[in-house]
Amino acid sequence: MITTRVDLSGLRDLGVTARDVVGAATIASTRTARAAIAPMRQHLEERLDRPTRFTLNAMRSTPARLGDPRPVATIAFRDDVRFSRHYLINLDRGLRRRAKGLELALRRAGKLEAGEFLIEGDEGTGVPLDRFGNVPARVTQIILSDLKAQQDRGANSTRESRARRRRRRGSRAIRGTFFRVSSRFFNPDAGLPPGIYLKQPDGELDLYYHIVNRAPDYPDLIDLPETGMQAIRRMYLPEFRQAFSQAIARRVGRGLGLTTRRPGRRRL
Repeated sequence: MITTRVDLSGLRDLGVTARDVVGAATIASTRTARAAIAPMRQHLEERLDRPTRFTLNAMRSTPARLGDPRPVATIAFRDDVRFSRHYLINLDRGLRRRAKGLELALRRAGKLEAGEFLIEGDEGTGVPLDRFGNVPARVTQIILSDLKAQQDRGANSTRESRARRRRRRGSRAIRGTFFRVSSRFFNPDAGLPPGIYLKQPDGELDLYYHIVNRAPDYPDLIDLPETGMQAIRRMYLPEFRQAFSQAIARRVGRGLGLTTRRPGRRRL
């Protein structure tokens, strides 16, 4: 929040009132809050790897109210019922993330312990990723089917469906079968690390997810409040000067019997 104090003693002789100043501050605050979202979006684009449109549009501005003696315009996250705590707050404060949908589904099916989490496999292992760097949703559904974790049991894979999958063609086709290596009885010298693997028809294994026993931490990747405050400090004064000049021009125009309204269309 930025608090601005204005000394009106030098303006009284010009016929300027506190209402003119407060009105200009209201307009300037609203315009500044709206304009400050652009550099905050640019900050997200620079700090995050291929942010989605949903992420870039996560902020909205609320205009200051005309007539309020202390006008305040705000920038906040858009309301979304899917997030009890907005995920960008985690990226800003370096907090631990909550369980994702795939993790919750595997926990309900008993395929993942309460304290276990999934981390995407290492890059370059043959795992197909979408343009945002995530495992595609279609692949997630196949993982749930192969691990018998679908809520609809009829959607779980069978021997016949896996055989049909192996005969598929195309670079995006998943022809292998997913299986899970549990961390409960894992011995580092005995076999594969805990995770979710895809066994290809030729026997090759692709690691899609690591299974870890600690919630992943979000690093402090972004600083939205500081980015927004820098933009506000830079933009507010020019916006106030413009709004105040327009207010004085309207007052002078009214005193001279002039009007700044656009003439309406003439009816023929």
